[in-house]
Amino acid sequence: MYYEAVTYHKKGDPMKFRHVVLLILATFLVIACGNASAPSDQSAAPADTSVGSDEPTPAESEQPQTAESTDANATGDTGNVWTPSTYAQNLQALDSYTLTFSYAVTLNGKEDTWSWKQSSQRNPVVSMSIWQSTNTGDTQTMLVTTADKTYMVSGDPQSCIIVANVDENTNIFKPETILDTFGYDLVAAGAGPDVNGRPTDKYTYDNRLDDGTSYRSTVIVDRQDRYTMQWDVEGTTKNGDAFEPFRWSYVLSDINAVPALQLPSECTAMADTSWPKPEDAVVSMQTGEMASFTTAGSITDTAKFYAKALPAAGYTSIEGGMDTADMVMQMYSKDGKQISVVITAADGKTTIIITNN
Repeated sequence: MYYEAVTYHKKGDPMKFRHVVLLILATFLVIACGNASAPSDQSAAPADTSVGSDEPTPAESEQPQTAESTDANATGDTGNVWTPSTYAQNLQALDSYTLTFSYAVTLNGKEDTWSWKQSSQRNPVVSMSIWQSTNTGDTQTMLVTTADKTYMVSGDPQSCIIVANVDENTNIFKPETILDTFGYDLVAAGAGPDVNGRPTDKYTYDNRLDDGTSYRSTVIVDRQDRYTMQWDVEGTTKNGDAFEPFRWSYVLSDINAVPALQLPSECTAMADTSWPKPEDAVVSMQTGEMASFTTAGSITDTAKFYAKALPAAGYTSIEGGMDTADMVMQMYSKDGKQISVVITAADGKTTIIITNN
């Protein structure tokens, strides 16, 4: 049958969805820990907490798609289907919006919930995401992306990581990263309810597989502008001989009504380091205890710079350093605190990492 050929069981298994989410979060942490691209000359969080760029790059979307269904048992108009990969269509035309995702899965009788709320504005382009999970004790993580920086606030107590020069193409937190993993089509089922006074169309999917697992889905799409207003899913997965439920939902709201997005207070309150740096140095990453710079100078010249600049700034050289052809590490102390300066070179540039130990 056509629908079994494209069902979630093949491309959008709800258990696989959970692993996709965890993989995405883990991948971002790797990126956030220093895998930034070309440098920028902005060294710290700006004093103005409003964020953005003069050249917005709105959320990507795909053009409307249609397909013919060959499933004689499908309900509704089999010549008109809604394809999950088109759920973000026309979002690029909006000035701002909020997407809210919630997900719950039961495993061995224990329910795990996860939520993600993302607000985006087009001009200047800024996206703010907040997510949490019962697996992490409901601790909250916030991610704010601008044209060239990513700000992540997480942990207990909450702390900020700023990563500069993030290529937009590596922003793995675009909604389509998750929702496009569901590879099935929904069939038109007539008019949906009016949403904010606007007419909508309804699409549904209902299927039970040979192993007894089930999947039901309903989508509400704005009739005129084709925004996906709501997408609800529920079903069961098989765990041994038991069938356990899962559910998730997507809601589009705050259409052209999101207030100007602000940088997290944990990031704006993070003092810029007063550590010396070469004149051409740019900051690629910063936390409350560490900063990473890049410079065009050689390892030798950069090491000589710090050997003079740090004592001049009141730091005292202490034991524990090392000097090789590929890396220089210098140790200093000031006011009872120790810092390390690690200097390495790769791809034609020198990287300096200064850390409060």
